[in-house]
Amino acid sequence: MDIKPWKFTDDQFDIETGDKVKNAILMSNFHDRNLRMLSLHNPALLPFYILYHFVHLALITGLTFTLQLL
Repeated sequence: MDIKPWKFTDDQFDIETGDKVKNAILMSNFHDRNLRMLSLHNPALLPFYILYHFVHLALITGLTFTLQLL
């Protein structure tokens, strides 16, 4: 019997995007925008948006810098 690791222990961004920088940016923009809209209608989601927005900004800044080096 093949035992597979629990999927939530893996980095989902890395799995879904692989080396595709464009996909990572699109996916992060999608999550950031939707969390922002949801947090405007449901204040309980605001902490999730704030936490993710910092991750989003770091990702975009890092990927933009990486693309400039290429």
